[in-house]
Amino acid sequence: METGKRETRAGGEHRLDRQRLIKRWRHGSHSFFWRAEADNLLRPVRRGRAVFYTWPAVFDFEGGQPRAEWREAYKADLLLPEEVGARIGRSRNWVLDAANAGDLPARRIGLQTRFVPLEVSRWIGGWT
Repeated sequence: METGKRETRAGGEHRLDRQRLIKRWRHGSHSFFWRAEADNLLRPVRRGRAVFYTWPAVFDFEGGQPRAEWREAYKADLLLPEEVGARIGRSRNWVLDAANAGDLPARRIGLQTRFVPLEVSRWIGGWT
């Protein structure tokens, strides 16, 4: 594993460390990960003292696997509700209400709502 890398490739699979996921989600702490692992919601890969996560495990934790053709786009860092609201000229609460109603595609990170940039762009394209 190269020093400073947050995503590594070993044995044909990509592995992400906790810092990479915290950056992706803009949410999380060691206790957040420990709880998710203890509740069997996020499955880690352990190599000695190192703890990593695979993309399939991350996608499962966030709410499900993306379609095969969207898989790479789903690896982008997720957007906050405020960022989505700024793109469409709506408030954070409006965005969260739309996501909770199922009108706007969203991912769940614990109790937080996050958005895949591709999905937001597709939604905006169909909305405007």
